[in-house]
Amino acid sequence: MARILVAEDDLFIALAYEAVLIAEGHEVHSCENGKLALAASSEFQPDLLLTDLVMPAMTGIELARALRGAPVRPDLPIVLVTAYPQEVLAAEPDLFDAVIRKPVSHEAVAACVDELLQDAGRRRATAQAAKRVAE
Repeated sequence: MARILVAEDDLFIALAYEAVLIAEGHEVHSCENGKLALAASSEFQPDLLLTDLVMPAMTGIELARALRGAPVRPDLPIVLVTAYPQEVLAAEPDLFDAVIRKPVSHEAVAACVDELLQDAGRRRATAQAAKRVAE
């Protein structure tokens, strides 16, 4: 089970993500914009962020930049879900770990989240092993 933070201003879409992720066994906390998600990230300590692009108060890009710049969670896996063309993201190709195009299926969300969580787990295990060897 992982802790997933969802930043999505459309209540029905947020509820759909929650239903899919909870069915996959994850704990989910949703916020209606990036600013609230940024504030919640400190307390909730997510293992992954799923964010919309266009939201009031703070966009998904601004949220990702803020989290990437935070010393505590610069490696947090971030998934962007958007209908915008890829060119919008071309200036910062490393900002998101994955981009899912809208309209999105429940299966695509679940598969992407699972893959990124597995990758993050492998990276943590490798880093911990390297730290033990260095000691």
